Amino acid sequence: MRQKKLYIRLISDLIMVVLIAWAPIWLIVAAALVFVWICSTYYEIIFIGVILDILYGSIHFLGLFSAVAILIIVEIVKQRMRF
Repeated sequence: MRQKKLYIRLISDLIMVVLIAWAPIWLIVAAALVFVWICSTYYEIIFIGVILDILYGSIHFLGLFSAVAILIIVEIVKQRMRF
């Protein structure tokens, strides 16, 4: 079971890297929301935010702040929705 979770995380990381390279920003954000929801404590999204800032030159670390906000908000929603 633990190895299955590792494979899911690796595949999601690979998908995010491919999306950063070739997809529009709205698709990257949508995929990030899905992967944060599927994977528990998906801290890789912070690294994705840094990469977005480096590649696309967001204003004042907008990608990093957005990634952290997505991570925090989705984690709070997941905790409240699970019984």
